[in-house]
Amino acid sequence: MPRFDLYHKGTYYWWERDGREGENILSFDMSEELFGKISLPESFNRENYKILGVLNGSIVVFDYPCEVNDEKTFDLWEMKKDECGVISWSNLLTIGPISGIHKPLLFVSSDEVLMEDNEGQVVLYNIKTQLMSVVPLKGQSIRRRCQATFVTKTLASVMGGNNSMSYGL
Repeated sequence: MPRFDLYHKGTYYWWERDGREGENILSFDMSEELFGKISLPESFNRENYKILGVLNGSIVVFDYPCEVNDEKTFDLWEMKKDECGVISWSNLLTIGPISGIHKPLLFVSSDEVLMEDNEGQVVLYNIKTQLMSVVPLKGQSIRRRCQATFVTKTLASVMGGNNSMSYGL
């Protein structure tokens, strides 16, 4: 099953699959020290894979079939929270059907998403033009399944004190 955890704007999110209650996202707000439980839409297929991500500052979930087949459709759902804290989901877009893609990895912009193809290569998919290009990666020639993490530089020191070195977090 794909990795399903994320730290975004002071809150850590992770996956819960409960046979009784279905699928949920659990959260922990670091500043308030509060746990939360976010229900997923009823229309999600429980058998599908889901990957948590961020797009334009919003939490999103990719919902897609787990079968290895040539054509897949990837539904992207956006989580919205109103001023009272009530959470709702909206189907933001559907990618595909497209051939040869195993899974999405992460958004690099509002128009481009890194994806892994069926052979383990990383490809950049442009949502507007629907064009794919292989991302050349250096390393081992053995094809392995991929994960991607978005790294942001910060001036906050992981060492504490007055250290002002920049670290990627």
